[in-house]
Amino acid sequence: MSASVDVGRAALRTAMALLLGLIGLGSMVGPAATSSALAAQKTGLVDDGTYISDTSGEEITWGGDWMFDKESSFVESDVERVALTGDAGLLDVIYFPPGLDLVETRDDLFDLLTDGADDTLQIDRGAYAGSEGQVSYSLDKVLVDDTELAMFTLLMERKDDTFVTVFYSTPKLFAQGMESAQDNIEIEGGQIFQGIEPAGLKDALDGAPSLLDSASTGSSSRSKTADETETPEARTDETETPKARSNRGGDETETPEARGNRGDDETPEATETEASGSSGSKKTSAGASDDYADLGVVGEGEYESPQYGIPVEWTDAWVIDESLDEPVISDTGSGTDQIALVRADFTEGDAETYGALSVRFFEAGPDDTPQSVVEYWTSEDYLNGGAGDGSTELLSDASKTEGSVILISKLDNGGTLVQYLSVFFLDRGKTAVMIEFYSTDTSIADAYADAADGVTVDGQPILTLFDARDIEDALAGQ
Repeated sequence: MSASVDVGRAALRTAMALLLGLIGLGSMVGPAATSSALAAQKTGLVDDGTYISDTSGEEITWGGDWMFDKESSFVESDVERVALTGDAGLLDVIYFPPGLDLVETRDDLFDLLTDGADDTLQIDRGAYAGSEGQVSYSLDKVLVDDTELAMFTLLMERKDDTFVTVFYSTPKLFAQGMESAQDNIEIEGGQIFQGIEPAGLKDALDGAPSLLDSASTGSSSRSKTADETETPEARTDETETPKARSNRGGDETETPEARGNRGDDETPEATETEASGSSGSKKTSAGASDDYADLGVVGEGEYESPQYGIPVEWTDAWVIDESLDEPVISDTGSGTDQIALVRADFTEGDAETYGALSVRFFEAGPDDTPQSVVEYWTSEDYLNGGAGDGSTELLSDASKTEGSVILISKLDNGGTLVQYLSVFFLDRGKTAVMIEFYSTDTSIADAYADAADGVTVDGQPILTLFDARDIEDALAGQ
């Protein structure tokens, strides 16, 4: 992968998952009788670089860094979708039935594909007469989970079908990704997007307002196109880009501290989180999970923040950490909700099975950013105070949407405690979500796998900036 590709295949697919997940494209044309082959949803994949369309019989081939996305491809209800992924873009080839109104279909398809988006901006739309019939197109920006994407849709009227290609990338990589598609993807031996100039489309994208700017200032970019056609309004409230509260003292909520100090010769135990001193705090006591129903635990492995309404789910690899005085907290005075979990197979004192984590929700400050949180977590004040005396920074990174650090400290038994801190923001930046994950150098692989595969916040995985291999490699270099 080129070093210039700052949003690669994995990041791009993560952002597009909300748009391309399980969309019902067949609903656009209504139910239709299908053959047994279509009912079985055969994809027509011949080999690693060839696909035969069940609808048209056309051969689609690809090379370079492009790959077939089996999970997103399907044939159903007279609609066929062939999804390909590249390092700098994604491509959908879609076959609809013939005789559709191209402009109406284009607009309906765009609304369907962007139903999970936070914001959209129509840059250019139009229609013209092609060699076989009408052609319609659309160039748009889409904001998904604080990632700005570019989207170009081309529809062609043909005798036996309505042929659609949709290309997705980031504005920065758009020309590079589309040129790669033109160079490496063919349909019946012909170049994809024939006659389209990627550089011209990128110029239009660069000249359009940024959805990221509108998100940070609280204004909506779902405004109007060049022809003054009004576009849909944003589906969520807008606010400033936040930063987790990290000031210590005054009326500010403190950044969470490590889960207690350990005495001589102790191996990791499920230790206490900070106690809530506010009069709004609801104290809990050890007992069955049902005891926490009024604090947001709605079932086995299910929690919903009482103050923010954001769900947390976990598999049976985790249980509520009832060794703590307050494993579930809803402190209305400070606006903090928190739930603490521990690995279900953890045996007290066993460093090889140790794993604990907490998820905390609180109101974000108006000027907060992931980078500012990381800077605080890696400051001397935090490393020698809030994080516990003697903590050392192992790894740190921040994106536009998430900030994470890995801290380590020595246990009295000679082992190493690993502390993974991560912060991201929801509700258009109004709610800060802080993850605190703990393991040891000997339990990191298994404990991380349980956290990454078994815990979600608002339906999304946690601990995404670093994986267990990153941490193990960094530990080996100490």
